[in-house]
Amino acid sequence: MTQWNARRAEKLCGTLQARCMAVSLVMALVMCAAPLRADVVELRGSAPALEGEIVSVGPAGIVLRTQRGGLEQQQSVAWSDVRDVRGAGVPKAAAQWRTAGEELWRGRIRVARGDWMFALDPLQRAFRAWDGAAPSADGLAAAAVCAEALRRAGRAEESLRASFEAIRLARAGVVARESSDARIQEAVSRAVDVRMPVPPALAPGAFDVPAAIRARAVLANFDAHGDAGLAAVVAAYAAALDVSPRVAGVGEQGANGDRPADAEPNVPAAAASSTKIDAAAKATTTALEAMRDTRSADPKRRAAALATLARVRRSLPIWFEPWARFATGVAFASDTDQTIHDRGLVLLSSLVACDSLNQPLLAARAAALLPQFAARAVNGTSIAPLISAPQSRPDSAVPKDISDATCAWLEARGSTDLVIAHLEAQLDNEPEGDGRFTLVSRLASIMAARLEREDDESRRNALMARAMSLVKRFDAGSEPLRLVILRAQHRAAQRTAEDRRAGRGTDAECEEARQQFESLIREFTVLAGRADRAKTLTSRDASTQVGIAAEQLVARAAREEETTRNAQFFRAWAGYYSAWLARELGHPDWRERGQQSMGWFANLIEPGKVAIDPSEVSVDLRSNEGFASSILGTALASSLVQTGATADAWFALLASPGTHGSVRAKLSAWRIASYLDRGELETALAFLRSEGDGPQGVAMALIAAARAGRHPDAPGAAELLTEAVGRLVAAGKLRELSLISLAPGAEEAGSGAKLFAAVRAAAEANRLKEEGKTDEAAAAWQRAADRIAGAIGPDVPPAVAAGARSLNGYVLRGAGRPAEAADAFLQAAKEMQGDRAGDTRWLAVLCLDEAARLAVGNPAAAARIATIVDGIITELPDTSAAVRARAWRVLHTDVPSTADIDALLSDTVAVELAPAARRAALDGLYRRFRALAGDERRVAARRALAAGDDVAAGGSEEGTLELRRRLEMAITLDDRMRAADALTALETRLLADSAALTPPPSTASGPVVDTALAAELTARRAQIAALDGRLDDARAALSLLEPGSPWGRVAAQSLLGTVLRNPTCGPEIRAAVAKAVISGQETPGATEAAMWMRAEAELLREGKPSVDRVGSERAGSAALASAPKSALLLLASADMRVASGDASGAAALLQQVLSANAAGTEPWFEAKAMQIESVAATDPARARSLLEQVRQLGNGFGDGAAAARLASLDGRLPKPTVDGPVRAPVKATSASGGLR
Repeated sequence: MTQWNARRAEKLCGTLQARCMAVSLVMALVMCAAPLRADVVELRGSAPALEGEIVSVGPAGIVLRTQRGGLEQQQSVAWSDVRDVRGAGVPKAAAQWRTAGEELWRGRIRVARGDWMFALDPLQRAFRAWDGAAPSADGLAAAAVCAEALRRAGRAEESLRASFEAIRLARAGVVARESSDARIQEAVSRAVDVRMPVPPALAPGAFDVPAAIRARAVLANFDAHGDAGLAAVVAAYAAALDVSPRVAGVGEQGANGDRPADAEPNVPAAAASSTKIDAAAKATTTALEAMRDTRSADPKRRAAALATLARVRRSLPIWFEPWARFATGVAFASDTDQTIHDRGLVLLSSLVACDSLNQPLLAARAAALLPQFAARAVNGTSIAPLISAPQSRPDSAVPKDISDATCAWLEARGSTDLVIAHLEAQLDNEPEGDGRFTLVSRLASIMAARLEREDDESRRNALMARAMSLVKRFDAGSEPLRLVILRAQHRAAQRTAEDRRAGRGTDAECEEARQQFESLIREFTVLAGRADRAKTLTSRDASTQVGIAAEQLVARAAREEETTRNAQFFRAWAGYYSAWLARELGHPDWRERGQQSMGWFANLIEPGKVAIDPSEVSVDLRSNEGFASSILGTALASSLVQTGATADAWFALLASPGTHGSVRAKLSAWRIASYLDRGELETALAFLRSEGDGPQGVAMALIAAARAGRHPDAPGAAELLTEAVGRLVAAGKLRELSLISLAPGAEEAGSGAKLFAAVRAAAEANRLKEEGKTDEAAAAWQRAADRIAGAIGPDVPPAVAAGARSLNGYVLRGAGRPAEAADAFLQAAKEMQGDRAGDTRWLAVLCLDEAARLAVGNPAAAARIATIVDGIITELPDTSAAVRARAWRVLHTDVPSTADIDALLSDTVAVELAPAARRAALDGLYRRFRALAGDERRVAARRALAAGDDVAAGGSEEGTLELRRRLEMAITLDDRMRAADALTALETRLLADSAALTPPPSTASGPVVDTALAAELTARRAQIAALDGRLDDARAALSLLEPGSPWGRVAAQSLLGTVLRNPTCGPEIRAAVAKAVISGQETPGATEAAMWMRAEAELLREGKPSVDRVGSERAGSAALASAPKSALLLLASADMRVASGDASGAAALLQQVLSANAAGTEPWFEAKAMQIESVAATDPARARSLLEQVRQLGNGFGDGAAAARLASLDGRLPKPTVDGPVRAPVKATSASGGLR
């Protein structure tokens, strides 16, 4: 048994040993097939985790050694793809990079769903982790996407560092990871372009001066990590930023474009000249340095920089073109040469019109600079002489592919001058062919229309010079412009001829005009022939085309035919005026030229004929202006070279109501001119007496007086002179009379001539008075009075006597006796009718107004003026004087009547009086706005704004006042759009005025600003921001105002009203606004003090930081001292004490409110609510009892703000028992809050 056991034990041991050896062998095999340790990297999304041994961690990601199928391999994972890393061999640095990767992943996810605002914070944290680290794809993504998020957040200058860091990584060979999201790809493309190492979306010109200064500070410490080319680019970029404190540094000494880059503040050091940089960096540096030098004060350096920029731009990416266009536009817009200046404005306008999507920052900067450059006069030397050579010519034209869009944008804004400058620049670059012809035709048409509308002589002359240059350079297609130029010359010569007809002008001037007409005859003949031949060729081409091409050629032929007819028309009139002036000056060949003009007019009336009889004329065509004008020309020419009967027959054709209005309106004046040309002075006198009271009466009298004065010995000259002078003096046309040239011996014959002499004496007296020669002026007035005496008497014609009395009024007014002058005018007006009577009465009003100013405090004068004004309006309602009288009444009444205002705004007001009448009506509406309240006040403001919408504010102080009034009324009506428009116009005006008032740089360092207007605009800006709900902007504007100033109070009250109307405003805003309002008050107002205390109490209850709790308590105490029984203040103070834990103080204040206010009133309800809330915290049963008392005494909980608080208490306090309400075991209170 023992032996058997021994053998069994030996066998068992052998088996165990074999098994152990097998297990050991298996374990060894397993250990050979697995790494020594297992680290796990969890990936984002649905990808399986990776297991293996971590080899290294760094900015590029985590490197893991893994085995698959017995093969060992290393795998790199970017940190943005890593969810977690765990294992025994995880390095400490992995946690930092894993956190950075998670931030980058969060930012990218938010960007992918378009949430750029919330993506910014994680992206910034990710960028800070990778900033300056070794190149990696995650680093590139973090930098590029963070830069885009900063730019979208309005922090473009901060995004520069991230952008250049992304460029550094891209230049190091890092390639952006492929992303399925278009937003990520777009962000990378906006930050990086390896062809040009600058951020494509961040042009140096896109930053205003404060942002440029910040941008330089951002780039000051940028580390390129050994990339010499990038370092040079960053230094050049920083130097290209404009930190000059002026709108346009060009042309002024000290502009930052004149200093070397290493002398600029906060500019990174440039690479040494011996340092070699790559070609892309070199080209970029050259372009940026050229952009910097375009701001130089030296015109040679500026011109060279513009030429360099134009040259290097062609080898750079297409997105750089707007950068170069902006720099060129700013340099051009700052130039003193008007043509270059306008082209600069066009270049800047093209950025706004066409580049707002691809270069939004640059377009916004261009939009901000446009009004400043347009309004500000620039100084310095022009580059015009330096850019004429082809090799030095900059890119002054908008690229052709955006030319039409730019032109449309300018036309939509009415910038005709800039449209002309734009087309001129395009024309300079356009080769010969159909494109050039089209451009010339379009430019000629626009310039022609512009010349027709321009009233300012200096601008018209400048535009005329440009037009002359165009027609000299480009012959084909410029016929419309050539016609306008000739027509302008014709108009100038015509004025000289008509001045001669009215008695003005010298023989030398008339001879010059006659020669001009002769030249025009030749020019119009050539132009008509060219246009006719062009029409024939175009019509032939149209016959060979079909479709749109044929229609365009037909339209072109029609325009050429119109040019032909216009040239022939003005040639005929030039022939008439040449003949008329030749006869006046005694030239022997005047009759031949007159006959020629008759033939030309006949050809216009009936093409192909050289002579025509009045009976052959089609009466149906008289409604056409050109046709009617040709008949008029024929009638006037007939007065020179044919019989009077023939001329009258032609005039008879125009007497029809169907004649074109512009011709028929002046027909009376032309007819009397015809009588005078024929020497029929008696007929002219009869015609003047019968038609002289009409609208053409003054013109008729002026022509008659001039002819009678030049030919005093002609039959009927004395009587005609007497009648004409009397009418002119009665109409107040003294200046015109004093300028008429008279023949010797014509001044003293007859009462009319004596009246004429009195006019001359009065004019001489006025001249002497203006020169300060008082004694000589007094003698002249006396001579005028002596002459008038001979024109007043029983045998004097009524018209002359009335004129003499009117002249007597002028003489007395000039002598400083306005009251007597008024009597003379009123006496003269008794014998007049219509407009003459109204004008004379109005002169009496003006004289009495002067008398009232001389005798201040004379109520009789004011009452008499009011009587005369009322009489003009009542008795002569259809005269011009009635319009003036209504305007006077509106401007001298505190609350003008709506009837007067309606009449002034009526369409029946004469065109020449309409602007003044509208201004008076607007002033009257503003007076009503200031004097009335409620709905009437708002109606007046609304009408004033609507009536002023179509009227541009003038450039004087009156225009500024009108804009200020519009701004005030728009804010009152909560009309944000009109208010913003008026504010923008005022700010532009303030900028222009300050620039105009700025002394030279040697005497001042900054612009002179109208501080009063600036304070008003700041206040208005705060009001508009408050209306828009932009309370932060409103508070920022309010902080710029002096707290106690009038405008500070205006802005504060608007902000306070907005906060009071907006229940969503938080306690911080309410407290800050109330504090700002109270800081400008000597005694705090109850409303703002109560709001401040309530807001501070709310902040205290919520555990938030206080705005100024002590200040609110002081303001409340001061307000309570002024109004100790104010329930509003007592309740607010009690609320503050409750929040601060002063229960006893709050109870005392609530007791005052309850004692002073009856049960059921809103203050009583609120005080009870506060009282019960305080009791409920310690004794809910007693609080329930008090609540039931409130329900009984107040007949419920009311319907005010306290009702919700009481209802809330009713819901959470213990319910009353079945037997009745829960009664407090302690003393109850009375209705007034006392214990009982």
